[in-house]
Amino acid sequence: MNKSITNILFIDFETSGINVFNSDAIEIGAMFINKQLKVGKKFTSFIRPFIQSRMKVSSFKTHGYSIEDLKNKPDAKVVLTEFFNLFGYDYCFAGWNISFDIPYFKKLCFRCGMIKDYNLINYRHIDVQTIARWAVELKLVPSTLKSLDDWSKFIGLNRSSYHSALEDAELTFYIYKALLEIFSNKLIKNLRL
Repeated sequence: MNKSITNILFIDFETSGINVFNSDAIEIGAMFINKQLKVGKKFTSFIRPFIQSRMKVSSFKTHGYSIEDLKNKPDAKVVLTEFFNLFGYDYCFAGWNISFDIPYFKKLCFRCGMIKDYNLINYRHIDVQTIARWAVELKLVPSTLKSLDDWSKFIGLNRSSYHSALEDAELTFYIYKALLEIFSNKLIKNLRL
């Protein structure tokens, strides 16, 4: 398997809370992007939580799903099997605050006995939130751009009132593309000086 970064899989999770140790992934969204930055396959699924506790109020307000809504959804093993059958392993992950999403993905893989599958994925993840922060720090964009919502509006995209894992993965990709253009234009401008 080629471990170089060629393909990117934009990924996002909706969760029952923000602490990976006592909450679960309840929805996954992913979009495959090839090395020419062309959109490929997409995947989304709800995930029945391992922890049958109540949903954190803040999480419910973010995505609108309750534990009751998820009790008949597929379990994590079914979801991960479909995920790996669709995407394989030749990509690195990217996301908005990817350090939030990766632990949930790794936790799912561990619980389902699929950590070997996880380890086949390129470990050089791309955090689009950090790239966006650098664009602000370098004064390439307005300092008011802090969140996925802010950036979505800035590049002319609408976001649903409730979060959706696939929608967030898609928005993050389009923000990533916009950031590549912003930095590329700055580089070209500097080379001409």
